Amino acid sequence: MGTSVLLEVLDRPAASANIVLLVAVFLRIHSAHLDYPDVGASYDAVVRRGQVWRLLTSQLSHVSFLHLVLNVAGLWNVSNFAEGAADSGTAFYVGRSLLLLTLSAVGFVAIYAFSINVLRRSQDAHVTCVGYSCVLFGWMSYLAVTAGSNASFIVLGFAIPAHVYPWAALVFTSVVIPQASFVGHLAGILAGYATGWTAQLLSFWHCIVVFALFLVAVVASGSKQLYPQLQAQWQTWTSSATVAEGEEDMQLVRRQRLERLDSQPASPV
Repeated sequence: MGTSVLLEVLDRPAASANIVLLVAVFLRIHSAHLDYPDVGASYDAVVRRGQVWRLLTSQLSHVSFLHLVLNVAGLWNVSNFAEGAADSGTAFYVGRSLLLLTLSAVGFVAIYAFSINVLRRSQDAHVTCVGYSCVLFGWMSYLAVTAGSNASFIVLGFAIPAHVYPWAALVFTSVVIPQASFVGHLAGILAGYATGWTAQLLSFWHCIVVFALFLVAVVASGSKQLYPQLQAQWQTWTSSATVAEGEEDMQLVRRQRLERLDSQPASPV
């Protein structure tokens, strides 16, 4: 059994590395005692406060252990078709996963923008979402588009048509886990359809370029948020260094005065 698991890991290296990354981020979150507001994404944080980096960190983060386990299991199951199949491969899986992650982030913002600005649901601005589920739901709808109309997924012994499966999973997840992000999962599904419908036009490098543009926005946002903190730390350090230098100069002056006094001949009494 151990050998077969090892062979599956070797057969799906990118998915295995993906799982290791999600687990590592989860462990880091708990070791640093972080919570949903620290790593999650909301319309208020991303759009109004310009924290675009949250669109990336939120999808790689899990605060709940159960949430992590469910998404890791779903990821491993999806990777059997997305990376392990004969007509796919590692580059295919990596490229499409990065594209789904990017488009899911865009869809997340777009759906909440519509809800808040058109439907006047102002309370949605502060809904915080985390988890890799967006990408997984994206893979579901992508495989539903590319697998053909007669394809089906086997779940608990039941055959579910591929074109129905993403929507059935969306409804099932929302009912069984009310805290799950309906909008996040919906954004993933729409991203998967968009990617599937343009599958013949997209190469690995197209996906990488789109993700690179997204990453530039993430890094720029993170740098903008981090710069004031670094500047404050720099000012604190330079002011401390200036004070230390001033104290050293004063001590040097005192030593020089003492040396001059010691060098003067004693006056006769």
